[in-house]
Amino acid sequence: MHPGATLLAGLRQHFERAGFLQSFLTIEHVAEELHQPTEWVESKCRRRCSNPIPFHNVGNHRLFVWSEVFNWVTSSPKIIHSRHRRRTKEDIDAVRKAKARKARKAA
Repeated sequence: MHPGATLLAGLRQHFERAGFLQSFLTIEHVAEELHQPTEWVESKCRRRCSNPIPFHNVGNHRLFVWSEVFNWVTSSPKIIHSRHRRRTKEDIDAVRKAKARKARKAA
């Protein structure tokens, strides 16, 4: 049995005896539920992240409570992307001319 699984089993037994069991999830389970790779979830756990996902450190393991993750997802601000503007022929020609001028100066 994996040492992390032993730790999780011990935590589960402790919380069952205490009477307040909440289902803890591993990073793999959270990534699967959110349909994201584990690297994405890890990046959301970093202190540098502007909107970090809530988690609990247990030794070298990160454990998540689904209700906290759910609240984090639903309360996270939505990213608003700028509207894309289709380039016109004039824009494309201007870029080509600028590149040609730069190439002539370099030569």
